[in-house]
Amino acid sequence: MESSVELLDINKSLGGIRVVRDVSLSIRRGEFFSLLGPSGCGKSTTLRLVAGFEKPDSGRIRINGQPTNGVPAFVRDINLVFQHYALFPHMTVRQNVAFGLEMEKVPRAEIEARVGRMIELVRLGGFEERYPRQLSGGQQQRVALARALVTQPSVVLLDEPLGALDLKLRKEMQFELKNLQRTLGHTFIYVTHDQEEALAMSDRMAVMHQGRVVQVGTPEEVYERPATRFVADFIGEANLLHADVSECLDGAVVVHADGLRLHAETAHCAELPSRIVLGIRPEKVRMGSELNGSRLNRFSGVVENTAYFGAARMVHVRLTPSILVSLRQRNDATETPRAGERVEIGLPVESLVVLQPDA
Repeated sequence: MESSVELLDINKSLGGIRVVRDVSLSIRRGEFFSLLGPSGCGKSTTLRLVAGFEKPDSGRIRINGQPTNGVPAFVRDINLVFQHYALFPHMTVRQNVAFGLEMEKVPRAEIEARVGRMIELVRLGGFEERYPRQLSGGQQQRVALARALVTQPSVVLLDEPLGALDLKLRKEMQFELKNLQRTLGHTFIYVTHDQEEALAMSDRMAVMHQGRVVQVGTPEEVYERPATRFVADFIGEANLLHADVSECLDGAVVVHADGLRLHAETAHCAELPSRIVLGIRPEKVRMGSELNGSRLNRFSGVVENTAYFGAARMVHVRLTPSILVSLRQRNDATETPRAGERVEIGLPVESLVVLQPDA
């Protein structure tokens, strides 16, 4: 598939600190692509480099196949949406949305048609003559989106645009934003530190850590098969087991972790170091009546505590003095363990992921 934005070996230092390190990405045309990571990982700086607000110290950036070296931000075929909407307070919704088209000297009839269509797309029909102060946070965000999209850029850059909204409204806007992107077909590059937001909205995502891209993939790939311990720990919840490699056996590695013997699937057993980290998601851990099948690492442990989360319950089981395993159980499960109870749990061989060490 044709690339919309390409970053090739990008490096950038700010204040003597290297904040973007050897970043290479190829973002496909019409893709919703997220840059995900904690504060300070370099994701917003990467976005600013694409926008042209910063210049890379080394490396190349191409937009729609064209190099951006020496191309100022206002000439690039992009538009931006920020967390703080930067709407013009003295302008109505209609005037805010039309502003970019007026700067481009688009004919008046075309401006009216495109602004009207965009206002309907973001569900602000009837609000055209209101001012930003008369709108809710979600409505102001829709105006900012409409203003960015009405000029029909090929690439839209979004830097934590939903961060100022409350949780319920943010979740509503996630799906509206994704639907809008799918309808219009623009390439979206979306910066966020919210793991659930990236998983819910992205076609693909890049996880960044200490200025580097540590994994690129679909939400399912990144969640189900995290590449590194950082990715497993940062996205969702994970049980992390430190283990010593014992032997390779039929496409699996056999390890020992604090006296426990486990099998985990891997196609690269011979290449592993002597000590590794295994990861498994809480919802993959089985207990009680779910303990069926032959490809299970089965152990006995004691329930330390449980935590209620509405539709699910988290159960924490102590297997050894140093190994505490968390499992997620639906609240309609027939068996509800209590603290102090001894239980049997199973770790499926195919669900244990061998994690690469973090750089």
